[in-house]
Amino acid sequence: MEVYPIPSRLAKKKKYIEAIDMKIVVGSDHAGFPLKKGVIYYLSPKYEVIDKGCYDQTSCDYPIYAQAVAREVLKLRANGVDCYGILCCTTGQGVNEAANKFPRIISALCDTEERAMAARSHNDANVLALGSNFVSSYEKVIDAFLNTPFDGLSRDGIRHLRRVTQMDEIFKDPLRVSPSILGYESDLRVNADNIGSSESYRKIKQMIDCGIYSLHIDVMTHPFIKDTERFPTYLVRKLRDQLMVDDYDTRFDLHLMVDDPINFVERMRDFLSNKDNITVHYESKDDV
Repeated sequence: MEVYPIPSRLAKKKKYIEAIDMKIVVGSDHAGFPLKKGVIYYLSPKYEVIDKGCYDQTSCDYPIYAQAVAREVLKLRANGVDCYGILCCTTGQGVNEAANKFPRIISALCDTEERAMAARSHNDANVLALGSNFVSSYEKVIDAFLNTPFDGLSRDGIRHLRRVTQMDEIFKDPLRVSPSILGYESDLRVNADNIGSSESYRKIKQMIDCGIYSLHIDVMTHPFIKDTERFPTYLVRKLRDQLMVDDYDTRFDLHLMVDDPINFVERMRDFLSNKDNITVHYESKDDV
């Protein structure tokens, strides 16, 4: 008999429509903007709604906002927050495909209550995609989506758990790419007061948009690098702060090529998260 682990999503049971503390993350392109406004108006009395854009009907590209919603849903769920995403564009297909590029996002394009219920009960979908030209009663579709639990633990529904688990396995051990930058990049120092305007930061954002696993930062001081003062740890803090301002939750992999790593770790621990990684050289200190 095959045994499948119970996903954490099933650890708690509650009525979805009564979950006032649930967060709904919404996004759209310009064509889906009017529909998104209606969605926000409909959901706001019952849920906390987080709008990731766009914010008017100026022509824009749907992958940008599908990505923003997917990242926010993943970030909130990783922190134990009960949340779902809703995306809107002309057909719903574009935002649906873009969101499904993210591991652990299951986006479902639905135009009827029946499809919305099946997406939740059979597939455990966590993002709902709506097409402004094809969905008529979007309120009913949304209610069906949010009110329907995943049917993965019933006798008849165990097959759904098996299949969702198989989908999770596809992304279980992906190739992890961690591009490296020098923490001592000159333009980061020159633009320290406005680090987001530097060329290095622009390149970092491009790499994050491509789906990197983490950002590897070489932090070096004398004698590992010549003619250099002590590395200013405030640059790492400013880089972390700017990434959060821009809605990027990328983990840091700090490579400390320094002669006193303990001191550096103490100075950085108050602004690094528990998912970040710090690597030190054993030879650098006897008590490391």
